[in-house]
Amino acid sequence: MGIKLTKETCSLSIEKLKTLKSNLELKNSNLNFIVTDKVISKYHDSFIQCHDEVRRFLIESFNEPISEVTIDMLIQIEKDEFFLKKVFALIISNNQVLGFQEVTIEGLKSVTLETMYLSKELRGKSLGKWLISAALINCIEKMEGLKLIETNVNEQNIPILKTLKPFGFYAKTSIDQLIKNIK
Repeated sequence: MGIKLTKETCSLSIEKLKTLKSNLELKNSNLNFIVTDKVISKYHDSFIQCHDEVRRFLIESFNEPISEVTIDMLIQIEKDEFFLKKVFALIISNNQVLGFQEVTIEGLKSVTLETMYLSKELRGKSLGKWLISAALINCIEKMEGLKLIETNVNEQNIPILKTLKPFGFYAKTSIDQLIKNIK
């Protein structure tokens, strides 16, 4: 069972997001960082593999299914024929996706942080924060009236709760309290 976490954009400092993003890029100059509204075809296979890994993890760990991503869906997004607008923050090395944050644009004033993935070798390096920062910067700059950022998270998924905490997301229960409840 997931919980909805919310963040109002008026309390976000875009300058702090940009500084965090830039510092992480400098510390990880061996990686390529991309923010885009489509996953180009040369990354389709590795993106789908990463997404499938997230799907398996969520089912095995939390019995929580998420929708499958297919080549057809990525092609529709690439051709701007998909029914939802998307933003993708990608971390690439050797033409392989090693991390991503998918965002769905919900109308003119709201976005939803969807699936996030980081390969095992990139975990613990704050690159999840890069993914979120990069995606949020893109959305804030493109969407003049953006007011609300939401995400659904399993309340037992401590790594993602810790990644989201510095951004000030909230639920009816604070993230700190959720983590205490699990322990």
